[in-house]
Amino acid sequence: MQLPLGHRVKLCWMSITNTTFDGSSLADPASDWHLFLPYLALMKLVTDLFDTDMPHRPAFSLYKELLNLERDYRNNQPVIHQVKQLMVQYPGIPDPACLLAKVYADQGKEALFLNLLTDLRKRFPDSPLVLNTLATGCLQSNSFDELELMANLNLPFEAQFPNRKQVDLQEWFRYELASLHWMLANQDHDGAYQRILSILPKLEEVPHDPLLYAEIGELLEDLVEQDEATSVTRDLQEMLQKKSMAALYHPRPPFRHPETAILLRPMVKADIPLLLQLMELPKTSLLADLRQAIRDSYFNHAYYKETIAPDYFPDLVLVGFTVMVAVETDTPPVSDTPPDSLHDWLDFLHKPADFIDFWLGDYLNEFCFLFAWKLGRNHLSLVETALREPFRHEWAPVSLATALILTALKEPQKKPEVLDILERTLIYWLNQPRQENPEHLLATLLEYGIINAYSRFLPLLEQARAEDRLDPKLYGSTMEAFIVESEYWVEEDIQELGKSAMSLQDQLEYFFSELPDNPLSS
Repeated sequence: MQLPLGHRVKLCWMSITNTTFDGSSLADPASDWHLFLPYLALMKLVTDLFDTDMPHRPAFSLYKELLNLERDYRNNQPVIHQVKQLMVQYPGIPDPACLLAKVYADQGKEALFLNLLTDLRKRFPDSPLVLNTLATGCLQSNSFDELELMANLNLPFEAQFPNRKQVDLQEWFRYELASLHWMLANQDHDGAYQRILSILPKLEEVPHDPLLYAEIGELLEDLVEQDEATSVTRDLQEMLQKKSMAALYHPRPPFRHPETAILLRPMVKADIPLLLQLMELPKTSLLADLRQAIRDSYFNHAYYKETIAPDYFPDLVLVGFTVMVAVETDTPPVSDTPPDSLHDWLDFLHKPADFIDFWLGDYLNEFCFLFAWKLGRNHLSLVETALREPFRHEWAPVSLATALILTALKEPQKKPEVLDILERTLIYWLNQPRQENPEHLLATLLEYGIINAYSRFLPLLEQARAEDRLDPKLYGSTMEAFIVESEYWVEEDIQELGKSAMSLQDQLEYFFSELPDNPLSS
């Protein structure tokens, strides 16, 4: 189910010791929940059934045999006779009988199911497996009265089985899920919401299984009618969906400086002083941290797409590269080797178009050309090489071309070299097949070339127009119209000169003043 992402998630950091959605305390003496809080600190979840302190654990050979029988049953093969034999062979183990009860429940044999579970509950009153099997079968058949006679599912696992210290994740979760099902079926929404809030902190303690979050969300979807769904329900569903998605993602990177982790959360204008303080950290280790943070956008792109509100340009890449470039260019280079940050930026520009659009939006050509200018103005040959490579975003090479032009504007002594690069790049692409035509790049190079070296670039412009390399609707239907458009690059009118003089603080203030309020920052 696709959920709206615009809601403000209220409960991500709520715990059982804090408040509920309506502001009341979960440890309110008016309820019984506070009685169970001591158990929370005593119980430990484990992910291996055989590491639990359950007294009736099956031997591995029996466990494997039961798994095979359940698989056979799911494949419509007869298994009841074999399961009954195991019940006789292992009278002190409830697992074979619980498998038989599942078969009875699936076959609609309610009387046989209840008789078998009544006996098992008497023999194994402290077995979570027995209680889970009972609850699942009764809920499956809507046998609510029978279930209420045989069990009190209002109790959390810790109170239902107070002597358990090491609990298998699945046996605990199956019980809690059945309890949620029971509460929602009985319209006890408040109790169910409180129960969910008690479950989530424990799920955070164990290796993430996204299906666990998804199963809770499916219960809410299945058992709460849409016309009865409140903002609380929707917030819960959205948060569970996000947690389910987040559990699938690449682990967050380790940082040498914990301060760098600010980039991985939604940022607002008030964070500018913290971002400026990053500049005081050691350059080498800080650059490594910034690189790790930016790469998180590659590994966890789906997560960010799922959790960032529509129409809000996320700030990780934009701010991350802005700070990285500031750190890289804060001190003179110690060698002629191109900085790693330039390679990082070129790698980013080669990403898919929708990826770049998501992370940068219009900033790609409104501002981000400054990255290639600052990092590459002393390494123009590397930028030239990059301009001959195919990009998946049609405006990515334009950003590099603008960086070259800005180099010529800021450092007139480099203008001849830049014009040479522009000419060679144009000749290269005009000699490539028509279908590989980077139209916007050609237009940008020709515009600047025509306005600065008319006779030199005119033959290239004529060739591009003759071969239909430029869209006349975008770049003028006549030669004269194209030349008029080229006047954009007259030096005194170039706005990029002003942007290039902005300090890091000015740049950050510019970004955050342009962005709408981030709904995830609340």
